[in-house]
Amino acid sequence: MFCFSIGHPVQAVSNYQTGNLSLQVKGAIAIDQKTGQVLYAKNAKRGLPIASLTKMMTIYLTLKAIKDGRLSWSQKVTAPAAAIANTSNSEFANVPLLKHHRYTIRQLYQATLIESANGAAMTLAQAVGGKQAAFIDEMNAQARKWHLTATHFYTSCGLANQDVGNLAYPGASGKAQNYASAQALATIARHLITDFPQVLQTTKIRKMNFVDGSKVTVMTNWNKMLPGQPYASSRFVLDGLKTGTTDEAGACFTGTTIIKGRRVITVVLGAANDAARFRQTEKLLVYIADHYGIVNLKKYHLTASTAQGHSLKAKLKKVSRVWDPLDGSNLKLSLQTAPSEPVLKNQELNTGTLSSGQTKLLQLTKLKPWRVEAISQSQVGKLTFWGRVKQAWHNFLMKL
Repeated sequence: MFCFSIGHPVQAVSNYQTGNLSLQVKGAIAIDQKTGQVLYAKNAKRGLPIASLTKMMTIYLTLKAIKDGRLSWSQKVTAPAAAIANTSNSEFANVPLLKHHRYTIRQLYQATLIESANGAAMTLAQAVGGKQAAFIDEMNAQARKWHLTATHFYTSCGLANQDVGNLAYPGASGKAQNYASAQALATIARHLITDFPQVLQTTKIRKMNFVDGSKVTVMTNWNKMLPGQPYASSRFVLDGLKTGTTDEAGACFTGTTIIKGRRVITVVLGAANDAARFRQTEKLLVYIADHYGIVNLKKYHLTASTAQGHSLKAKLKKVSRVWDPLDGSNLKLSLQTAPSEPVLKNQELNTGTLSSGQTKLLQLTKLKPWRVEAISQSQVGKLTFWGRVKQAWHNFLMKL
């Protein structure tokens, strides 16, 4: 059942819908990929070091450059000297890149996503931006375009500025490192999957060969929750998305899977170790599956109220399904302002919010109550002559 209500308080964003779940991480979030509905949040606005989760933005801008025609999959490029030097450092994830060797954009893309190769990411950045600093500026510009707060990039791969040699961002401290909030990373992941869904065909690959002439390097995906991997879930099939690890960031992971027919994106930041990031992600996925149901709004009549206190049927314009917390409460639609009668059928109403019990459903953007657009499904109140004319004209336009 759905009904009209007002005045429901908002659950604190920093501890949203946690129930008995206590994740051992510094920050986390879970969202519905299609609608952006927030299903869980812990310190989700807090900026934290993100290590190789950075590469999601690098890959997004690479795919955008290909879509815009600035790059092609088969285009071959040489790696900058600093990227080549980085690949010889055994402390960093990499595939070997050699001087004067040419690599396709596709090869570098695969190495960045599967092996989390830093040198490959740096080379992609150079190919897209012309210069490393220009690409970093592009990363930060995209973050601003998406209104991502507590977010800043200094490198294209996620290493500290001092670890990328002469490709370090000018004017920044050597210790400067990329940081972002769980909210920001979920936003990046959502754009990446939504705008370029083909990325999941690569992120789900467990192993692949990186071929450079006669030399073959086996790339192994760091996502150990993929099917067949040590931390694969018995309940969920993950097909992405990206891991990240440094001493400062801890163990981080952005995961994605299908739950109840919906794609869910999760982010955990600052887990204690490699195993912990996957175990905490599993706990989060189990929580979502066990504490939410999917409501098909097309099969329900939402009711609102006119300013005169009469009931009217309503539907949402752009949303057909929502996650409903299984808290024993019905979902409720609260209009920002009750419409004055007469109300015409198919008349646009003021925006409203959805709530369950004392909790309003949140949206990823700004982590604020989810503002939904509603339309009346019934006529309420007596129409004047001009009101009938307006209704007839409205019905005519609806048929066009």
